[in-house]
Amino acid sequence: MHRIIVNTGLFFFVIFSSVSSFGQTNLNQSISHQTQVSLVTCAPGTALFEAFGHTAIRIHDPVSGFDMAYNYGVFDFNQPNFYLNFAKGYLLYKLGTADFSRFLYQYAYFDRTVQEQVLNLTDDQKQAVFSFLQINSLPENREYYYDYFFDNCATRPRDVFIKILGDSLQFEYGYADTLNFTIRDLIDYYIEDRDQYAWGDLGIDLGLGANIDRQATPFEYMYQPEFLFLAFAGGTVKNPDGSLRPLVATTNILYQGTPQSDVINVTFTPTIVLWLLLLFLIIATVFEYRRKKYSLRFFDIIFFSILGLFGLVVVFLWFFTNHTAAANNWNLLWGWPTHLVAAAMLLVKRSPGFLKFYYLLTALITGFLLFFWALIPQDLHDSLIPLLMLIVLRSFTIAQLKFTHEKPAVAKA
Repeated sequence: MHRIIVNTGLFFFVIFSSVSSFGQTNLNQSISHQTQVSLVTCAPGTALFEAFGHTAIRIHDPVSGFDMAYNYGVFDFNQPNFYLNFAKGYLLYKLGTADFSRFLYQYAYFDRTVQEQVLNLTDDQKQAVFSFLQINSLPENREYYYDYFFDNCATRPRDVFIKILGDSLQFEYGYADTLNFTIRDLIDYYIEDRDQYAWGDLGIDLGLGANIDRQATPFEYMYQPEFLFLAFAGGTVKNPDGSLRPLVATTNILYQGTPQSDVINVTFTPTIVLWLLLLFLIIATVFEYRRKKYSLRFFDIIFFSILGLFGLVVVFLWFFTNHTAAANNWNLLWGWPTHLVAAAMLLVKRSPGFLKFYYLLTALITGFLLFFWALIPQDLHDSLIPLLMLIVLRSFTIAQLKFTHEKPAVAKA
């Protein structure tokens, strides 16, 4: 854990400082015939934000000694209203520039494999790519609103070459025919079966709605650096005479990382924790019924308050932010914002009579959701099954035990 914290801190220090490491951009600079333009792909790391890899563009002119990495994955904690913009989906990312040796050192330090695809471009195309990046790296041009799926640090480099090469550029989409992934599957491909990302995987599935459960188009796979690498590897460029040449001239391994041997084994994953919690509450509820006394009031207040707060977050992300992937979130079927109010009413010794109906309705609807789980048009996280069973259990218990032994509050005229 300490190693991850230290490495993460160093990573962000290098990334944030890369924007301002160099002086004025020379828009009139020309590059030599020997210049190489490359797509650089960095393998996934151990932290969650590293789990999907990274992409950059390298411009290397051995004649002038120019060797720069152009990185669309930079953001600044010091930008105004950083946390509010992050929550609302208006986080500004930047095109950062850094000496390539420095960029490579950063990934070598984390022992992450770095591959370079030297592109098979004409001199004019190389110059066009270089000029575009120089202009795009100007302070007035380098910022953009980040979108994890459709406008990120991998799609931006891809779009640079689409802009320069136009219709002459064709990608290879064989991977899509083999995998048939949804957009959510493309996330799960890297984190779903690794315990160290279990809580992060749950958080992603809770926050993102059914919009990402549609089939990904072959083009959309390229928001992940690995599939961008594959699309380039088999890509072609049409020559003026109609013939085709490979998009990639050569592929070089600039740094070979060692196989990950320090994968973190997490004992208490969400699935294990929630099943254990359900088991404990089943036993505690049995004792409640035996004593015919509602004694888990404090737990229920906290539990349903958390569910209500979660529902408010879902509503906020869905209706009040620019996070398009958070729309149509079927988790709202069990995370009702009204649970927050219902939980507060449990504090009252004599609760209003309609509260019993509310908890019975909660148990009924959540039970139906469990029964028709496979028909929900959203890939809900499997760890939610014991959570929903717990909602049914406690909702029914509240309706039965709390209101059996107390008289409902009656409003006075």
